[in-house]
Amino acid sequence: MNKELIGKRIREEREKSGLTQGDLASRMGWNSHAIVVEVEAGRRDVKAWELVKLADALCVDLHALLMLSATTTRPYVFWRARPLEDAALLEKKFLQRSDDYGFLESQVIQKTVVRESLPIHPIDPEAADWDWANDLADKVRSSLGLGSFPAANLTKVLEERYGVRFLSLPLGENGSAASSRHSDVSSVLINSDEVPWRQIFSVAHEVFHLVTWDEKLFRQIENSAPLKDRIEKLANAFAAGLLMPEDSLRAELRALTDDSRLSFSSLVVIATKFGVSISALLWRMVSLNLLARTKAEELLQDDELKRIDRMQRRGAKESAVNFGYRFIHLAYMSYQKGRLSKARLSKLLGVSLLDVEPYLFEQGLAEVADYEIAISHS
Repeated sequence: MNKELIGKRIREEREKSGLTQGDLASRMGWNSHAIVVEVEAGRRDVKAWELVKLADALCVDLHALLMLSATTTRPYVFWRARPLEDAALLEKKFLQRSDDYGFLESQVIQKTVVRESLPIHPIDPEAADWDWANDLADKVRSSLGLGSFPAANLTKVLEERYGVRFLSLPLGENGSAASSRHSDVSSVLINSDEVPWRQIFSVAHEVFHLVTWDEKLFRQIENSAPLKDRIEKLANAFAAGLLMPEDSLRAELRALTDDSRLSFSSLVVIATKFGVSISALLWRMVSLNLLARTKAEELLQDDELKRIDRMQRRGAKESAVNFGYRFIHLAYMSYQKGRLSKARLSKLLGVSLLDVEPYLFEQGLAEVADYEIAISHS
């Protein structure tokens, strides 16, 4: 490929990433944006190692970067809340990680696994209400077989049974989750900067978007703040109903209620058991007419309840593992089978070559001399 075509592709990918020429120069370690100007104009040779680094900086596969034109339509991504910085670049990184996930599956799983397709429940945004969202949560929870405490196995069921790809990236305080569904591939991005129970709620929230997926509608929603707000509130109602089944929640409340009164510590225990925040629990109780709205608002401002909540959860505030556990396991297995170089493994895991072994050890994995045994399928 000549310099002009390479420069054209670099400019196309930079613009799709929302980066200025100065931004790209900084990511490349070049001391001036003028170097990017020269590269994009086809007046400067680009070394092989620079192409690799450019592909990484632009969150695009090297092979895709060297394509003659960027004609491939990117899957649509629906954001719950876009990060204030680098949103376009993070979106590209999300889609690239989703592609990496599929690649790893193809390297590890020898036979085609037939997975079920997530159901689609069309939504009428004008007619849908909170009762509809709760009814949908009951249907989805039942069809997925999530049981009485869905948070415990929600992601596992979605990954193993439906092939949903879970990924996580640091999105900052203002960024939240996102989802994409195309060609029978469903992907969910969660914010690794959030605490675990916020991440679980985000997963449930994104399930709502996946099972009501309508790209045309979502594109309309993006241009209507009131409609977007309504859909997101319905998604929150769905998530609360999915994670806290009414029968299970009422049973837990009965078990821990003493003379129609519930202690703060009991509230924290129940929230922890369902894998949700105190706030999500209280609002779910309001929706089920178990608690007055004014009381919920009062409790959320109570310093003692906040203190107990922090104390109970202190040991669980570590960030979720990047890319999801299954992604890491697929990468590890592919590497152990010799189908992935250590350099590629380190890139996929987002750690340096020197940190690969310690990182895997932290996940309960280790580099070993892998032996195979014969088994019978009869």
